[in-house]
Parts: sequence; structure tokens; C-alpha cells
Amino acid sequence: MKLKKISKNDLNTIKNLQPLGWSDIIPAFQFYINNSFCFPVKIYDSKKVYAVGSAIIHDNTAWIAHVIVNPEERRKGMGTRIVQHILEHVKSQDCKTISLLATEEGSYLYKKFGFKKQIEYALFKREKPMSKKIFSENILPYKESMNEHILQLDKFISGEKRTHILENLLHTSIIFQKENEIQGIYFPDLNEGYIIAIHSEAGIALMEYKHTHNVIGGVPIINDTAISFYENINFIALRNPIRMIYGEPFEWQPENIYSRIGGNLG
Repeated sequence: MKLKKISKNDLNTIKNLQPLGWSDIIPAFQFYINNSFCFPVKIYDSKKVYAVGSAIIHDNTAWIAHVIVNPEERRKGMGTRIVQHILEHVKSQDCKTISLLATEEGSYLYKKFGFKKQIEYALFKREKPMSKKIFSENILPYKESMNEHILQLDKFISGEKRTHILENLLHTSIIFQKENEIQGIYFPDLNEGYIIAIHSEAGIALMEYKHTHNVIGGVPIINDTAISFYENINFIALRNPIRMIYGEPFEWQPENIYSRIGGNLG
């Protein structure tokens, strides 16, 4: 079996690796293929693709995402081979820290490479969107003049420079602004609907806005305010994935994340 970078021609084959309970993996792999800062790879032979995974690189940090092995081929070292190959590539790009989200079962693979547990996320889902309501008067549409502030706020909270991912989504972002200060941001078109806020008032207001049209969300377990919000409006608690890191820890603010991006970016 060979190991090679994934191309658009592989997308139909990759569909067969779709795990139960996961969001559709094809849009994610289309994103990886189309962006030079990503490194999607596969293990394959002439018959089929057996395993896949990708790296996403931000300046001097990176994420490993969508490591998937065909259930019939597990325990044959394919996951280890994919992760090893991605790690070698990321290290060659001078990344100081590599992050990922893993299930409890999957975390054992990453521990073998030296990944360590950092924090858990709490995931939630609701059968139907919340009823529409009168939203806070502080929720405003994006303006181009806000660009620099939005990107700086994301860097402060995430601890990573992610301009290359956010810059094409700024125009659809929703802002919570109070007393001429941007206090929160919602990116409805970024995977699960990313929300960050420096004050709980902004975070909760944007969560209320998001969940009139979106039924999923996830937050670091340190954000008690966001978790209470989900529990009080009858969201169903799902699994708790583990955020793990390899390399140098960097400063970030998990308590200011009111909705994660997704399993591939935290």
C-alpha cells in the first residue's frame, strides 16, 4: 500500500470512509485540497483508499484533522502511518505546536507520538432550532473597518494566527458591539458556526442568534456560562472530545470560546 497526497479525483472514493455520527467529510477534504496551507494524505492501493488524514498549518502552529481508517483495516498500523507522515511534514514547516481533537479511544494513538491532553470540549445538539426572538440591539452586521479588530480578537482568544482561514469569511460575520467596542464575533459559515467573545453578555447573545438556525455547538468545558446556556434550553449533551497538543504550549483563552469551529480546528 502506498501513501500519497489526496487530489480531487479521490473525493468519490473517500466518501466510503464516512464515519457514523460525523458531519459530511467531503466538504472538509475539498477545503484541504483547495488550500496550500493544508496537507491531506491517503493510504491506498489499486483497489481503494484505506485511510486518510490532513494537516492544517497556521504560521508556526498546526492541526491534525480527519484521521480516518476503514473499520475493516484497523489495528494494522495505518493510523500510525498516516499520523507519522503528517507529523514529519508539519515539523518540516517549522511549526512549534501541533493540536488536534480526539475521541477517548483515538487519544491512545496520539499519546504514542507524545501528544498530551490539554482540555475537553462539551458537545451539544438540539432536535430543532430555537424559536426566533428579538435579538440584542448590540448585534450588528460586519463592516470592512472592523477587519483588523476581528482578526486581533481571534488571535488573542485562539492563540493562533488564522488570517488565511478567516479573511474570506469576514464579510458574513456577525458582530456584538457595545460602547463602540467589538466584544464578540460569530462566523456562521465557518464549519459549526464559530463564536468568540470577551464578555459573557456578548457570547450568550451570539449563541441565541446562532441557534435560531443552527442545532449543534461545542465549547471547552471551562466555559461554564455557555454550558449552562445549552443545559437550560434542552440541548442534548453528546460526547466530550479531548483537545491534545504536541510541542510548545501557547497561550489561548478557552473560556472565551462560545462555539467551536469543529473537530478539525478546535
